[in-house]
Amino acid sequence: NLDTLNKNYSNKTKLIYVENPGSNTFEFQDLKKIISFSKKKKILTAIDNTWATPYFLKPIKIGFDLSIVSATKYYSGHSDVMGGSLAVSKRVFNKVNRAQNEGARLLCGGGRPEQFEKGYFYSPTVFDQVTSEMEMMNVETFGPIIPIQKIKTLEEAIELTNNSQYGLGCNIYTNDMEKALTAADDIKAGSFWINDPLTDNEAAPFGGMKMSGGGRELGIEGLDEFRESKHILIDYQIRKKDYWFPYDLDEGRKT
Repeated sequence: NLDTLNKNYSNKTKLIYVENPGSNTFEFQDLKKIISFSKKKKILTAIDNTWATPYFLKPIKIGFDLSIVSATKYYSGHSDVMGGSLAVSKRVFNKVNRAQNEGARLLCGGGRPEQFEKGYFYSPTVFDQVTSEMEMMNVETFGPIIPIQKIKTLEEAIELTNNSQYGLGCNIYTNDMEKALTAADDIKAGSFWINDPLTDNEAAPFGGMKMSGGGRELGIEGLDEFRESKHILIDYQIRKKDYWFPYDLDEGRKT
């Protein structure tokens, strides 16, 4: 809650980041790679919104369905865990209910996994028929919920992305590097991944734009955040400077 953050930290010298992950999906020839990533990298708990062009919308839905079927097999264990418990479950339940009330269509998920009677677990959930005005497209859920919104052009996707008050990170999948670089230039986000989502590099700066913060950590910029600059000016000759006192001391008047 931004009001709570502002109340608790506005009078303190602290760096605050508000996360805003997302993914823009365009014409991508190898859907299996996206599906594989969604299983292995836990993308189902990381994506907040996905945009797809109309003719690519159906394959994306099928891809998420296949990925979810696979991911739901891994709700226990250690190294192979694909879906852990939530920190706060009520928020996710409320977001899903509100999305349905606002007109979004539930494709899969939408409740507690059948194998769990207790615990803050929630099935990976996918919505389509989503509009930009809906809450799930404007406020982060912090849960395994993926809304898919239809777009017609790259320009529309860029506009929708920049209309968000947040700007921490953005993902894009495409074989068209010209479109990818155009999006990278135009979208206001602190991190931008092209076909390689959520890869970290400690030598690169990390931080957000807009309401996702203005500072940076990691990289040279991150070191600068923790340094205090000092200006030292030296004249090796001790001499009177004409600009010190612009007055005629004998006459007591300004020259």
